[in-house]
Amino acid sequence: MFRPRAWLVLAASIAAATPAFGKAARAWRGVAPGASAAVLIAAQKTVTDEEAAELARRATGGRVLSVKRAARDGRTLYRVKVLTRGGVVRSVFVDPQTGEVVE
Repeated sequence: MFRPRAWLVLAASIAAATPAFGKAARAWRGVAPGASAAVLIAAQKTVTDEEAAELARRATGGRVLSVKRAARDGRTLYRVKVLTRGGVVRSVFVDPQTGEVVE
């Protein structure tokens, strides 16, 4: 049948593809069957940490100090620490799927 080298190549190929399948599965979760291509593409788009920082800066008018992923209310969000114009440090949360700023 197969030689050991062929099995090794097959196993390595499957292992390399696994993270990509996991990300795609997470992106498609919650999308209705039969959804349009635009909806499916939008479901895969996520906000980067740089975009989250910019969204938080616009929402607060302050200076971004740091951006980290954090769990809140059972969801994974970006936690953006911002120094406001009044000199107060506050945390703003940004949804990585929608870009919505959650205060």
